[in-house]
Order: sequence, then C-alpha cells, then structure tokens
Amino acid sequence: MVNITISEASGQFKQLYGDIQVPLASFIEEQEAKDRANCLALKIFSERTSTNFAEGYGGLTAAGEMQPVGEGGNPPENSFAQRELKIIENETWKSRMQITREIIDDAHGDMKRIIQRAGAAKLTSGYYRTIDNFLMGLLGAALGGKDKYTVGGRDYATTCYDSKCVFSKTHKSGSKTYCNMYADAFSKDVLGKLSTVQQNVKDESGAELGVAPDTIIIPNDYALKKAVFEAIGSEKDPGSANNGFNYLFGQWNVIIHPALNFLIPASGAVPFILLDSKYNERNDGNVFQNRVSLEVESHEDKDTKNNVWDAYTRFSGGFVDFRHMIAGGVTGGETL
Repeated sequence: MVNITISEASGQFKQLYGDIQVPLASFIEEQEAKDRANCLALKIFSERTSTNFAEGYGGLTAAGEMQPVGEGGNPPENSFAQRELKIIENETWKSRMQITREIIDDAHGDMKRIIQRAGAAKLTSGYYRTIDNFLMGLLGAALGGKDKYTVGGRDYATTCYDSKCVFSKTHKSGSKTYCNMYADAFSKDVLGKLSTVQQNVKDESGAELGVAPDTIIIPNDYALKKAVFEAIGSEKDPGSANNGFNYLFGQWNVIIHPALNFLIPASGAVPFILLDSKYNERNDGNVFQNRVSLEVESHEDKDTKNNVWDAYTRFSGGFVDFRHMIAGGVTGGETL
C-alpha cells in the first residue's frame, strides 16, 4: 500500500506558511486515496515492497502430485526446481511545486481553499500519473515488440525471467516452446481460443498451473470496445438470433487504457491482452516495485521567498513471469 509522508516547514516559516500548508497536508492525504483508486496500472501490476537497491525474483516449479503407497508405505520423493532470477532495480523520481510568496500574502477565504486543493491535486495526481505512465509504458513497449522501454533517457527492460520479452513466440516452459503473442483480431471465437491456450500452459516440470484469465486489457478503440462487450456482455449467444448460452459471459473484467492507444494501427487488428489477475498476484507476473513511497517536504526558497514543495519517491517495475498474460492482435504474432 502506497503511503505519503509530508514534512512541513518549521519555525518562522511555519508561522508564515501555516494557513496554506497545514490544510494542504490534509488535502494531500485526502486526494491520495482518490488518485490511487484511479490509477489503472495498479490494477494490472502487483505491488511489491522493496527494501534494497534492487530486488531479485525467483520462482519454483510446481510440486508433483501425491501417490498411493499402501499401508505403511514410504512417501515418494517430491521436489521443486528453481528457475532463473529476474532482477529489478529501483529508480529515483523527483518533482517540485512552488507556491509564490505573493499568493501566500494575498490568499484568503475561498481562494486559499482553491490553492490548497489545487496543490494537493498537483502533487498526488502527478505521482500516480507518473506511476501509471511508467508501468503502462512498459506494457505498451512489450506489446509493441520492444525489449526495453525508454523514458528520461533511461532504459527499462520488458523482458521476464527467461530473458525474452514478456510477449514472445519462443518462451520455454520446461521442454516445450510456448507462445503468448498472436496476430488474430479480437472476436468471440478468438477470445475463446486464446483463453484456452492460456489455460493449457504448464510449468517447467509439466504440471498444470491452473491459469484462468479473468481480465481483458485494451486501448481506447471504439471498434474493439464494441467487439469486446458484444462478446462478453450477454449470457445469450452474441451475434445470433438463437438462445444458445454464451460461455464467455460473467468471467471477465475489462480495463480500457488510453496509454495503449499508440498501438492502434491505421487498419487491421488492434492489440489486446488477456490477464489472469490472481496468477499475476501469486506468481510475480507484472510487478510494481515500491522502494520509497512519495515523500513531500516544504521549505522556503531563499532567493524567491516562495514556498517550495519537493516530492521524492523511488520505485520501478517489470515482468517476472509470462504465463499470466497472452496477447492477440499483435503484428508478427502466431496465428491460432
């Protein structure tokens, strides 16, 4: 859970800025809950608390099944195997907001309240917008076939523990090659086929993983939205006059994110993702790595006399496993 730490100006500055910043601190805390709830990326990435410069994410294969041994029989050997390690390094993020001395001098009544609420919105909305843009930038780069996402001149890997992009045609799961990127455009039949492929994936030892996709992630494209909700929005067979049961009804959440709009082609299939949110949470699929939650510190700028609010945080993100997601409508993908 992300929390925000606020350090207010003290001493003579506190007396000067108190009418503005003391309520501003409470508004920041109030706004934080709203902005977190609206951060769609945190519904796609699982939050992990970090205590180091970087964190390593390993994994184990599934345990074998129990075997009948008869009365007094010895238990069969049952073991796990460790897979490759995925390392995610934390990044430092900073920003600054200033309330001019003139605004402080002149603020009163409703204007003071407007300043406080606007300041709170700028700080917390900027924080969660940064998280959202970063995480969705990673996801969009991966969906676009790139092995890294670049922001601020720095590169962040879209690869998972097997060193392949999280969406790839050549993942290895044990001795078998597994594809989780397909070119087929969205339709009811493609949704059914794609989710079946994802459900059938096994771990390195050949054991069933129980993957059950429950979330569809799409860009804000009218035709794709229409096709998705027609496919899953009715318990009757969509697109026909009969009363056949729609087996896809009732099992899906849909996340529409404009950050993926750059992937919408001029013509042809629009990319989409199926996600098993529970597997993602249990097995470190998409990871938001939180090292230091937002810290906000207030002080006076000695030159301008403005009230400065400095924001500091450390976090990163990445992909560990790949079996929690499968994509369709991807250029260069396999065909179902």
